[in-house]
Amino acid sequence: MAASQWPTPTVQDAEKDGGPGQYERHSIPLNAAVKDSPQVGGQLNPAWVEPLMGFPQGWTDLAPLREPVFPNQGTWHDGSWEEGIERVASGTPHRASRLSALGDSVVWQQAVLAWSLF
Repeated sequence: MAASQWPTPTVQDAEKDGGPGQYERHSIPLNAAVKDSPQVGGQLNPAWVEPLMGFPQGWTDLAPLREPVFPNQGTWHDGSWEEGIERVASGTPHRASRLSALGDSVVWQQAVLAWSLF
């Protein structure tokens, strides 16, 4: 699935786990949409959400980044940006905190565009 088709990450993605109540919302949240994808088992993986939002993988991890590699924006349309990254994972350290940070963040490309208009 191309990145433009995934719901925007929100803080509640860290708190909820794509349960039945989330399907009754106005729009299905990211954690529930991922549960409907072919990869099942586990919880929403922050390492997958980071490049979805244009951040380098490991951006929200507590370990220092060696050399941040930002995802190639040209790969978003064909979905190849997510190759090798599991959408769901089990036992991810600091998972909820990382997803909360991503849910509270702004897609930085939108901020750059907004500031360029001034």
